[in-house]
Amino acid sequence: MYPKPNTHYRVTISYESLPHNKKFFVVLVTGSNSGIGEAIVKLLAILGAQVVITDYFEVRNSRDFTGKVVLVTGSNSGIGEAIVKLLAILGAQVVITGRKETEIRKVSQEVLRLSPKGLKPLEVVADVTKTKDLEKLMSSTIKRFGKLDVLVNNAGIGVMTTIRDKDFITNFDNVFKINVRSGLQLIQLALPYLDQSNGTIITTSSIASLRPGKSPIPYGASKTTVDYITKALAVELGPRIRVNAINPGYILTDELVPFINPDRLSQLIESTPLHRIGQPLDVAKGVVFLASNYEDVKNSRNFTGKVVLVTGSSSGIGEGIVKLFSILGANVVVNGRKDADVQKVVQEIQQLSPYKLKPLGVVAD
Repeated sequence: MYPKPNTHYRVTISYESLPHNKKFFVVLVTGSNSGIGEAIVKLLAILGAQVVITDYFEVRNSRDFTGKVVLVTGSNSGIGEAIVKLLAILGAQVVITGRKETEIRKVSQEVLRLSPKGLKPLEVVADVTKTKDLEKLMSSTIKRFGKLDVLVNNAGIGVMTTIRDKDFITNFDNVFKINVRSGLQLIQLALPYLDQSNGTIITTSSIASLRPGKSPIPYGASKTTVDYITKALAVELGPRIRVNAINPGYILTDELVPFINPDRLSQLIESTPLHRIGQPLDVAKGVVFLASNYEDVKNSRNFTGKVVLVTGSSSGIGEGIVKLFSILGANVVVNGRKDADVQKVVQEIQQLSPYKLKPLGVVAD
């Protein structure tokens, strides 16, 4: 059950009621992105809780995915579950898939309640390591919806093993089969439909591809491979199909629980700039951003009344930044060393501004 928007809840927690003798417990905290709710989340996390943040309703107007069809592998739990829930509340038609039918059914019922138009998701039980299951997954999607706009390769596993373990090579092969091969094969199956929709491919990678550790060699190596494949496919398939990956750090999911204890969890929280561990919804928001087109971005933020100063904005990346901020309603300052370049961008920006706001042009070195 999800909290209704604009509804207040009273929760009383006594110190004696906290499960001190339990290794992990699950707590749902609404309004936990700031203030008292945020403080409760931090305290409970330090005590070993798996805190679930469900502020999907807070971003329900940030994008409009009405009419879009999104297939997310591994969407019966964890990060994938958060992705389909967020996309559903934004209006998308989603495909929920995984190996466990009971989990798929549970997520499907929750997604149906979140969908503003009551769109029923497609449920497909599939093992991504099996070619026939991948073919069934794609054919079922097209049969039901007639198209595909976004493919999210999210299914993956991690195995803690070292080179000295006798089963190291077996584990290595299994990890690559799920984390690398299955995604590539599904992309092949999806390409004809993504070509038609000018679609998007997004893969869940990991910070493990950038920060090696001594035990998860198969996992880190698989994610490094995913990163390379993403870059290569972006070159090969663009600009018709956009290809991106997201590299999360530690994300609080059921899959993470067996690998960390409360002390380690507390260390992770303290080591992050925001002093909190990542949530599946954090990754889901990144996926939604990457799946968005230009019109989605333009209509998703309001910078009216904001003043934005971007150095080096008379050309290149800086020019692109000030133009986007201007479209979103901000007053912008265009800066560069060449007056002609500055004035050219100033004139273009004034035309882009929905309120025809004239930027301030400053020639400066």
